Amino acid sequence: MQGLQASAGVNLAMDVVGVQMAPLNVSGDLEGLQLGVVNVGRDVKGVQLGVVNVARKSDISIGVLNFIGNGLHRVDLYTSESAIGTAAIKFGSRHLYTLIGAGWVAPSEPHWTFGGGFGVHMPMGHAWFEADGSAWSIAEGNRILPGVHNKLRAQVGFDLARNHIAPFAGVSMNVWSGDGRILPRAVGLPSTSRDDGRWVAWPGFHAGISF
Repeated sequence: MQGLQASAGVNLAMDVVGVQMAPLNVSGDLEGLQLGVVNVGRDVKGVQLGVVNVARKSDISIGVLNFIGNGLHRVDLYTSESAIGTAAIKFGSRHLYTLIGAGWVAPSEPHWTFGGGFGVHMPMGHAWFEADGSAWSIAEGNRILPGVHNKLRAQVGFDLARNHIAPFAGVSMNVWSGDGRILPRAVGLPSTSRDDGRWVAWPGFHAGISF
């Protein structure tokens, strides 16, 4: 298929040079764009944009769930000023990933945090640089507390043991919008806030191991 393939249901093609647009797009090799709810391709030289993207090879797949054979598949365990311990899954294409995680704020508090976002992964030999933006909520037991924690991170890592283990560290900028009495803070760093406590901002740090 060369050109545009569009429908309100399903697009199917052996190989595509152009654009597929439908709720479900399925192709062999693709040079161009797949735009839909679910996109499935073999070797993608272009962009997949949807809720779920599946491919054997892809440089750019943007979605909530990305299952890419040559892409990023990592589990991160790290500590930060916002949570003493966090576990997160990163998965996506070679250079773009989805982040989903949960963490425990502090031993002295009953609160835990959960959230997710999107990021950019840039390998440089055995080293790599990442930047991501995410939004997190705080819960006490099964009760979600009011407010949103927005976090912008930058980090560097170094792959060891045949790229299976990578220590990493980075810095972040954090903004909490909500009840200022309940903050995702494991370490008391200097912060800026409004008088009513509905907006609080602070710098952060994090370090951990990526598997």
